[in-house]
Amino acid sequence: MIVLALAVGLKVSVSIGIVVLALLLFYRYSPRSLVELAREAFAPELILLVMGVIFFKNVLVACGAVESLSTFFISLGVPRLLILFALPFSVGLLTGISQAFVGATFPVFLGLLGSSPLDLRLVAFAFASGCAGVMLSPVHLCLVLTVRYFRADFHRVYRMLIAPEAGIVLTAAALYLLTR
Repeated sequence: MIVLALAVGLKVSVSIGIVVLALLLFYRYSPRSLVELAREAFAPELILLVMGVIFFKNVLVACGAVESLSTFFISLGVPRLLILFALPFSVGLLTGISQAFVGATFPVFLGLLGSSPLDLRLVAFAFASGCAGVMLSPVHLCLVLTVRYFRADFHRVYRMLIAPEAGIVLTAAALYLLTR
């Protein structure tokens, strides 16, 4: 697909279509299995979940909730590092979408961090916090679909995620604190 898009110059959508068609022909899917694949891929509850997550992200951005939270935390005298953890983590946890926490919180952080040279260690810490929130989100599509596909126990899988995600955030915080 990448070769078709970059080297040949085809549009990404056309490249994806060609690759999907080639895979269908290569693996010789029967019409019955194609219908079953389509039924699984377009399950109404999954479509509603995707639409709900995108709608919620848009509501958070449109109503300025993240900017209001940032201003509120600053007025309380909350330490900057805690704000840089809490906002992206919360937005990531609420939406389950990486683009949502980056798009909603990073513009706010630019004002918070000042116009002097941007401290990339703080940006990396905020990004790690947001990613941890996304990975721990009960509406994160990868998590929901994986648990559903493998018929796993959601609570058991969720408990297994907590330590690695805490480790990522703590490592990012330690790197910031040790290198300042």
